[in-house]
Amino acid sequence: VNDTWEALPRMRRARHAPSAVESGEHDIIIVGGLDERSLEVFDITLQRWKIEENHRRSSMPGLREFTAAVMVKDRYLVMIGGCDIIFGQEDRSTQCFVYDCFFDQWSSIPESPMSMVTNRQFGHTATALDGKIFVVGGSVGGYIFLNSVESIDVHDLLEYAPLIYPLPTDYYNQLLQIGRSGYDSDVEERGF
Repeated sequence: VNDTWEALPRMRRARHAPSAVESGEHDIIIVGGLDERSLEVFDITLQRWKIEENHRRSSMPGLREFTAAVMVKDRYLVMIGGCDIIFGQEDRSTQCFVYDCFFDQWSSIPESPMSMVTNRQFGHTATALDGKIFVVGGSVGGYIFLNSVESIDVHDLLEYAPLIYPLPTDYYNQLLQIGRSGYDSDVEERGF
């Protein structure tokens, strides 16, 4: 280590105001930014972007920049709030997007008092600690900056996410559903 910044391979696309989170032990996920729904993954061990066809990821359900993102349960990337510039106007959001890294599946949490941050904010930051997500600061536009701190229980937030995986499976004339109640060890069988 020589105490200097090291230039790494460039992303496929230039991004303004994206979010970045660590995923697993060797990957960094870059997501969002101005006019970007795509997700890119950088392998820090191999020092390269995973851009081959078998590494292509699903796109976000909506555009977001200046959002806050956290990784929870070593599986879910949660994007909170942010904005999109539409015809020169900021479209701020309280909504959360959730990406299931295992199944390459995005979902949008329905807007409800339980699933949203209080303010339509952007430029905020977030962190996950002890089973909670904390959202700090940001702006609501017009040079109005926030000193707010909010938190939500990760389990409560994910319960509102319409993540449908794993899907029920036909197994010897029975419907086998694994992990549906939020606990991976749950198994439910129904004959038909």
